[in-house]
Amino acid sequence: QKDCDLLVLNIECFTRDLKKDLGQRLYHEKTDLNFERDRFEEFLSRFGGGLSYIGCVVIRRACWFEKPREAYYGTYFVHVGVICTSTIITKIRYLNDPVIKYRSANSSWTPRSFEIWYIKWPALIWSFDELSDETKLRVTSRTPWRRTLTLIKSRAMGEYGVDTFIKFISGKEKIGRQIIGGIIARLPVGILSGLLLIFCLIFRRNNQYTIYNLAMSAPRPKFARWMCQVMRVSFP
Repeated sequence: QKDCDLLVLNIECFTRDLKKDLGQRLYHEKTDLNFERDRFEEFLSRFGGGLSYIGCVVIRRACWFEKPREAYYGTYFVHVGVICTSTIITKIRYLNDPVIKYRSANSSWTPRSFEIWYIKWPALIWSFDELSDETKLRVTSRTPWRRTLTLIKSRAMGEYGVDTFIKFISGKEKIGRQIIGGIIARLPVGILSGLLLIFCLIFRRNNQYTIYNLAMSAPRPKFARWMCQVMRVSFP
């Protein structure tokens, strides 16, 4: 669109073979939206978390080349660095009708998920001095790994383990958090994944996106899918 510097697209999530809609979108707005420069922090508060998915971002070429980007190499989110530090992005448009079909449980970076989402992503967002702490907090917690439930979910998904604990938590947190983090890192993934899947099948059965990702990341995905069928939640 000619009168737009940044275009943000919505996506809808499917199974990895694209045969079933999981009823999950990246954003849950009701209409298309427009933002001017003076509402940039409001825009980030509402859409900043989803910007981590680069597929939803269409940016004017001049904005991309406005400043050097080398400082964001290795963050996995160079495009977010460009967006958050740009001074010439003045008109932003969000399109609510999904135009992207996202293949769920198909990420190539699952083995690095803990580092990417709980270390690098918050470190990048909280490095922007131009943004208020309130806005940054709406995008991501500064220290998401300190939430016990976050560690449990990450362990169940096979993203967090002893090696990750040693690298990012051991010796870097208070002794209480280290003890909790160390215990969770040693919990049996299969049992934890199964319990979390059963919980979601009983109490969160409408959240098929989460159930599907849990089932596909389980150490025994065939058994996990059988459990889903028993609970009458089936996938192709």
